[in-house]
Amino acid sequence: MNIKKFGVLLLVVMLLLPFAACGEKNQTESTVSTATDTSSTTSEEKKLFEGLPDVNYGGKEIQFLIGGEEQGVRYFSREILADEESEDIINVAVLERNRIVEEEFGVKIKGYATEAGESLINKIRTSNLSQDDTYDIMAPYMDGAVTLAAEGFFHNLNAIPNMRIDGHFWDQRANDDLEIMGKLYFTTGYISILDNECTQCLIFNKKVAKDYLDGIDLYKLVKDGDWTIDKMVEVARMVTNDTDGVQGMTYKDTWGLYINLSSPTHMFVGAGQRLVKKDGAGNPIITIDSADSARVVSKLADVMGDENASIIIENLTSQASADGFQDVYFLASNQISQDKALLRTMCLIDLWDIADTAQDFDFGILPNPKLDKEQDKYYSNVSTFPVPAYVIPVYAKDKDISALVLSAMCEASEDTLNEAYYNKLLKRRRFTDMDSREMLDIIFEDRVYDLGSVFNWGDIRGVVNDSVSSGSSTFASTWEARKDSVENAMQKTIEAFQLLAD
Repeated sequence: MNIKKFGVLLLVVMLLLPFAACGEKNQTESTVSTATDTSSTTSEEKKLFEGLPDVNYGGKEIQFLIGGEEQGVRYFSREILADEESEDIINVAVLERNRIVEEEFGVKIKGYATEAGESLINKIRTSNLSQDDTYDIMAPYMDGAVTLAAEGFFHNLNAIPNMRIDGHFWDQRANDDLEIMGKLYFTTGYISILDNECTQCLIFNKKVAKDYLDGIDLYKLVKDGDWTIDKMVEVARMVTNDTDGVQGMTYKDTWGLYINLSSPTHMFVGAGQRLVKKDGAGNPIITIDSADSARVVSKLADVMGDENASIIIENLTSQASADGFQDVYFLASNQISQDKALLRTMCLIDLWDIADTAQDFDFGILPNPKLDKEQDKYYSNVSTFPVPAYVIPVYAKDKDISALVLSAMCEASEDTLNEAYYNKLLKRRRFTDMDSREMLDIIFEDRVYDLGSVFNWGDIRGVVNDSVSSGSSTFASTWEARKDSVENAMQKTIEAFQLLAD
């Protein structure tokens, strides 16, 4: 699908949305890539690009290779290429950001977005094998980027001065989490919104909360540090009731929690656990096999198996099909919009489903719960498989020019793309109450790019989910069956990275 056509489609979608999607938040030490609610000013623009060379490239074209419809329209990367005729707020912000960079450095932002059925990874692999220097900057999805990085397809971003990789406009949480042995081959920042869209959270129906929770304020629970897994189950059990007039519980009754089969991993991270961390030398080390991890997994198994609190979304496939829903996720969104559920797990991009239900209902947003009150903060996992990973290919014509433009694009996105997305769309259209806006800041304050989840060595990403899907914990046997393949796959990556030059 060409960019112009997509721009028109996107405008239609946005007009349907009474809401919009989510972003990141500045921090003092570890900056995440979406700012708090501040307005763009012309004075801010004058401070752009400090530390970058004062150069003009005389109209040089900078070619991007990005994901198009490979994973469907929902995950189309609309962050780089824009339609001159579309008035969609994101498109206008991209146009403005590109104009700023083009005028400052005398370049033209061009590129190619893959079409439906076309593999971005295969295109990058073919380009590399033929030493094709067409593309100056690429943005493969992170699931593919990890493989290509280990094969030596990209430059180490830490080794290119023009990247200004320590700039606040790069997501420093992503930089910290994705770096191995001091080498960083891909990252994200203000230049992206799909990393924001794929951030995990919960939404809740305010009417259901008012009708069933006897005055419990879910927002206050979060603010007081009391929003825990146990508290989530407690309020969910207060809501679950046989309300459809037919004996026996089905999706047509009222439920406390609609939960995805993939949610346990996200809640595992939310509970302060990690699949993989790093040692002092930056080598990945497995941390899923700890006593704390086993305790959290056991608690998550209870959540999945509690038929007085939870209904598993993916288990409703046949019912969704029989009753005319597009899929089980639309079914779940429909039920919460019809006041038939209190909570629904999701990432922010799933709010599109809420809009497509055509139901006007009042909902709020919450972070995934903590393990207990003693946990220091809320953590929000990022589902990275459809998130663009910005890279500089080894066969780019000039890595320094590529780095300069990429860094400038990221920096200039702060008051354009980021402002439009996080503050205007998310905070002023999708969420109208101040409490939900505060929840967004909490969600984006401590996002996580778990190294194990991103690299998915030996399918470590599925260990937690597979251990609890039956409603009882099989963690010990599940991990034992997968341990060797995880360790072997991780060791191969370590050895590959050791051999890679900058």
